[in-house]
Amino acid sequence: MNNKELSYPQADLLSAWSSELVDWWGRSVSQRDKRVIGFNGKHWFVKFKPDPEEQKRDYLAYILGRNWANVAEVLPLSESEFGDLRQFGVYLPEWATMMNTNLIRLVGDYTIDQLPNIDINEAVASELVFSLWIRRRDTHAANRAYISSVPVFFDHQTAFLGEPHLGDPNLFFHRGRDAGHAGRWRVEVIRHETIISTSEIRQIGWARDIALHFVRDLSRFNNCVKDAVERVQRQNREEWFQAARTAGYSETRADEITTFLEKNCTELDVAVEKMRTVIFWN
Repeated sequence: MNNKELSYPQADLLSAWSSELVDWWGRSVSQRDKRVIGFNGKHWFVKFKPDPEEQKRDYLAYILGRNWANVAEVLPLSESEFGDLRQFGVYLPEWATMMNTNLIRLVGDYTIDQLPNIDINEAVASELVFSLWIRRRDTHAANRAYISSVPVFFDHQTAFLGEPHLGDPNLFFHRGRDAGHAGRWRVEVIRHETIISTSEIRQIGWARDIALHFVRDLSRFNNCVKDAVERVQRQNREEWFQAARTAGYSETRADEITTFLEKNCTELDVAVEKMRTVIFWN
């Protein structure tokens, strides 16, 4: 990466993506800090958090889910690439480093054919099962955007061992105080002709304080849930361990995360049944 490879999106693109570039509190993300960039033929949001573990969780989730769930692409940075961002004028706080900064691909940058799941029923089922397996509780609308009414998701700060007590499905599905808790996951059926927009579902989610997911066919959704569970169960410990190492975890920490994922996988059928009692509850 160098300055010649970096660019800023044109105003019309930023306008088209404005509904995605809104934070949890409904505030628009300003481009004054130049955190939306073009690189390598794609558009990204520069994400940094004080805790380097969050950077690793985002990247690990992408590695584990990229081939079968609509998880937004995550690109880690080398030390020189991080320096290029700062030199290019992207706002980066003094504490930011390559270890706690990632590029997250904007959902609006995708085309529908670039997604593993182009059917909304399959996309929602995969997101929920994947999130349950890795214990990503906050599937609310601020962590999701839509392409042709199909959801793409991001943000995995609570996943893996971010909140270890959530390994217990009963604790995981505690209702909690807001839509960031799995006890507020909901699935509702809509008409086949209904168009789903990022801005609309965020408004509904905020108004009802739930993590709302729309599907078009309940029978197909339930079958897709079974398929997603089987996909997880066909994987193995070595795959998960290597993924954690690729994401930057130490051997000891990778082993701990792998054990966590293995336990969750073993209990996934039971956890999904618990999920069903929550997502269809009014």
